[in-house]
Amino acid sequence: PAARPPADLTTTSLVRLEQTGLRTWPSGLPDQEIPDEVSTEVDGMTVRGYPALVAGAARQAVAPVDLRVLAGPGERDHEHPRGVRELLLGELALATARVTSRWSPQQSLTLAASPYPSTAALVTDLQRCALQALCTEAGTPLTHVRTEARYRDLRATLRDTLEDRTAQVAAATADVLTAARDLDARLRSSTSLALLGTVADVRGQLDRLVGDGFVARSGQGRLRHLVRYLRAADVRLTKA
Repeated sequence: PAARPPADLTTTSLVRLEQTGLRTWPSGLPDQEIPDEVSTEVDGMTVRGYPALVAGAARQAVAPVDLRVLAGPGERDHEHPRGVRELLLGELALATARVTSRWSPQQSLTLAASPYPSTAALVTDLQRCALQALCTEAGTPLTHVRTEARYRDLRATLRDTLEDRTAQVAAATADVLTAARDLDARLRSSTSLALLGTVADVRGQLDRLVGDGFVARSGQGRLRHLVRYLRAADVRLTKA
């Protein structure tokens, strides 16, 4: 989109632009748009701010989303896509039982042994990962979703595809967890003192690759590579 001049706001208006605890697109904005940049005068100096949707730190459930004015454009472009995704997740998320009903018995057993603290936390992250993949494929960079109309269009596009994509992510995640389980068994059975260094190194790799939050952190496109990495680590143990 073409760059727009910063919106001129008073200090009071700048503070009022910020909103907390959002469950849908923020209300009360001019033209229902989050400006790329705002400015105000403070003691004769022009102060610029960069509004963005910012998601909180919660990972086991849908994170809270706030509209905040940030200090720089880099920070804005880093935070806004995650904030948009989390806002979409809050509006579109499927019930845990609906997601798990599509798992095969084998998938259910495998996914039950995930590093997530609960099945609900895993299901939330599966949907978070699915949404990220769908948004990327929709060809709309989330950093450019700054109007209510564009947000609503994207939400409508994702609504009918989220369930099937989440099922695909769950299947890929089950493959990762199967490879992780096999590698973990090999590590537990390795008792040779000569292998202590190798075992510790591989254990560290396993913990970094497959831990709480790994599904959305990895992204759908990378999950199949995690299987390859874990199998390669198993081969490394065999050669050692």
